[in-house]
Amino acid sequence: MITLRGHHLICRLGFRGLGYSESFTKKMGLVVCELNNPKAVIQVVAERDILCNSCPKIREGLCASDGNPIASGRIKCLDQMVMDVLGLMPYDTLTVSKLDRLVKERFTMSIFDVLCPHCRWRSYGYCAEGLATLLAGQKSSPRVTS
Repeated sequence: MITLRGHHLICRLGFRGLGYSESFTKKMGLVVCELNNPKAVIQVVAERDILCNSCPKIREGLCASDGNPIASGRIKCLDQMVMDVLGLMPYDTLTVSKLDRLVKERFTMSIFDVLCPHCRWRSYGYCAEGLATLLAGQKSSPRVTS
């Protein structure tokens, strides 16, 4: 079982081999590969997850993105908003197949625009592309660029 916080349920769609550090990128790549299996089981959490443990922006147990400890509150809020949109609660478990179905049913490009306007990765367009691919009913496996 893979533990993922709310926003990582969506971020996985846009992963293309970029990350905050080499260890984070490697871990995200491994997780995304596991999530290519529609039967893989995810447990949704509202705190640090398997990816956060490899993130260099964790300071004293909190996300301090770009040196800003307020980011921890923003990230928790984003996690909760994603879970709300998908109808999920902390500690819910579901397969990747069910998660993809929920994203297709409940998530839209407009919601993405509202939730992720200031993400540092947004300008690459990978998340929008991955979400659009899934919403179009195509396989959601992200491409990893070198």
